[in-house]
This record gives sequence, structure tokens and C-alpha cells, in this order.
Amino acid sequence: MQQQPDNSVAKLNQLYLWLALDDKAMAVERAQQWLETLMQAPDSAVASTACVDPALLYDPIFQSLAGQFTALQLLCYWLSVYGSYVFNAPAIRYGRLVLQLGAHIPENTLAVAVMALQQGLAEGYFWLNHVAQAPRLEAQVEAARQITKHAAAISVPYCGYQLSLEPSWASICTLVLVAQGRWFEAEIEFVQQFVKPGMTALDVGANVGVYTFAIASCLAKHGHIHAFEPTAKCQALIQQTIANNDLASVVTLHSVAVGASIGKVSLQSQAASELNAVSQTAGDIQQIPLDSLNLAAVDLIKVDTEGMEVAVLQGARQLLETHKPILIIENMNGAQVTGDQAITYLEPLGYRFYRYNPYQQCLVKLRQSDLVNTLNLIGVHPEASRGLWLPQ
Repeated sequence: MQQQPDNSVAKLNQLYLWLALDDKAMAVERAQQWLETLMQAPDSAVASTACVDPALLYDPIFQSLAGQFTALQLLCYWLSVYGSYVFNAPAIRYGRLVLQLGAHIPENTLAVAVMALQQGLAEGYFWLNHVAQAPRLEAQVEAARQITKHAAAISVPYCGYQLSLEPSWASICTLVLVAQGRWFEAEIEFVQQFVKPGMTALDVGANVGVYTFAIASCLAKHGHIHAFEPTAKCQALIQQTIANNDLASVVTLHSVAVGASIGKVSLQSQAASELNAVSQTAGDIQQIPLDSLNLAAVDLIKVDTEGMEVAVLQGARQLLETHKPILIIENMNGAQVTGDQAITYLEPLGYRFYRYNPYQQCLVKLRQSDLVNTLNLIGVHPEASRGLWLPQ
């Protein structure tokens, strides 16, 4: 291969710098522009034969690669990771481009295989077999195979535990964790930095426990996490994970909905259980307010209830005023922004709002313009920041 021109290394590193400077939109825009340029000149030295040494690149996803790749191959892989969520069309397109360009990156190949299987495409089996020899992905590959065999249950390694999952590609949790082995929300990293042994946390809208067990792993069996989930099949999976990992002393499952008051409600079920939503129409599901638990301490509450976040907060008014916990609140309910309602309710209680920057590993003060592209909001009461550094 020819010597790599310096400007390709510089351009790839510039993409990571845009991320670090908290401008992901600019990073993705620049990457897409550069990709268009390279694709229009596929025979250029940079696009077809120039060798890039991943060790020269800032981005950890490049540094972890073994072997040599062209700038075009690395750029497509970068876009598959950062350009969109793994289950969205742009990420699938870029992942397939990596393969079409002749680059075998096991993590990318597995993601392409899973998305093909989810779409019912036979090539998913081919790519799954192609990646089967990567030992670090063995558990994910086996989980994918079990789903294709219609297994009754599957599990994957997650935060030091075996996490039980729905054996269905309709589940977003299953799709993401089998495809990439980690949850896609940056706030998981924030949780892992913030939570310490001895803390008490609440996971409202736990689904299969992605946040629940990430938090449990930080407690080191000293502290407690209360998980609230109204969907029966998700309750069963959480119970399986608790039992399989000996976590009964750390994790308590509350098989209820959470809202502003005590009552009976119904559940609007979706193919993806992550999108199930509570309806105030009378039904057979018990609903409770968090204040009814009379907890002695609460350090963190995560709320993901598909647009019902304010009702959950209204039912926790006393808890919020007494303990002033850190809050992680879903802001994007599909394409709809709902976090502004939570902000309106919580600001009079003294809360201030931030978003998490995973590249600088810090909180960034939330701007009004951030609401349209921020998945989760982080609320902090300045009187109880619990050691967090808060930007002014």
C-alpha cells in the first residue's frame, strides 16, 4: 500500500475533535461531506489505496482496530457508529458500505448481520457466520443464533452480569445489545461515573433493566436500586436477571406503573415493549406515586415513561423536595419533545438542567435549542449536587 497522505489522518482526527468540542452535528456533517467527495473519486489514492494506521488516530473506536484500513473504510465505519443509532437506516447503510469496501471489522459485521436478520434477510446468516470466530463477540453471536432458532429466552453479558432479554428482534433492547454489546444512550456512562456504593436509586420505566443493572453494578452490593415496570414480560426478565446474578439484596422490582396518584390504569402495548405507555383509562394495572414509598433516602431517579414523565414527578413532589435527587428524564418520546414539560414543573423546585457530553465526560448546561436533539435531560438541584461539577 502507498504511504498515507497526512491530510487523511488530520481529517479523521478533526471529526473526533468536533465531537470533543460538543458539536456532533458538525462532525457528522463534515464526515458526510468528505464521504461524498471520496465516493465521487473512488480511484484516488486516499479513497482506494492509502493506508491509515489506526494508532495515529484520536478516536478510541479507531485505536481499537487491528490491521490497516483506507480513509474511506474508516470514514464509513465512523459514520456507522456516530452518524445514527445502530437500528436506524443511515447506520445500516454505512455499515454495509464498510463491508462493500472490503473491510472486515467484526463489530461492524455483527451489527450488519443483526440488522439483516431483523429485516428477515438471508444474508444476515452469512455475515453472522463470518463474525463467529471473534471471541469477544461470541456471546452476542450465540444470542443472535438463539433468536433465529426461536429460543424461549436469551441473555447477554452486560455490566458484569448476564442480562435476560426478549428473544425477539422487535425489542429495541435486544436489537441494540446483541448488535453492539452496549446500550446506545450516553447517560449510561454518566450513571456509571456518578453512582457510588451506598446510594439509593429509582428506575421508573425499567423495561428489561438496562439502567437498573448498570446502576446495580456500581453499588457493589452496598446500596439499593428500585425498578418500576408495568409490563409483565419485562417484569419476568428482570426477575430472571436478579435471580441469575444473585442480586435480590440490591435490586427490588415493583411490578406497578408510576404516576401522580394511586389507582388502576391500563397499558397501551406496542411491538417493541420499550414503547409501551400507560393510559389513565381504567384497567387492571396498579399505579402508585413514588411518595407512597416513604423512602429514607434517594440519590438518583431515572424516568422513561413514554410521555408520562411529568405525572411521575408530580407523584414524587415530597420526595423531590426532601431528598433533591439527581434526575435523568426522557426528553424525546419518538419524534416528540416532552422534556420541556418536566423542566417547567421542576424549575420552581430549584432544579437546573444539563445534558451529558460523553467525549469530555462532563455535564453541559442545557440550552433551549438542545431540546430537539437531546435524548435525556439531567436535572440537578444545586443544594444537592452530590459532588458533580456543574457549569455556570
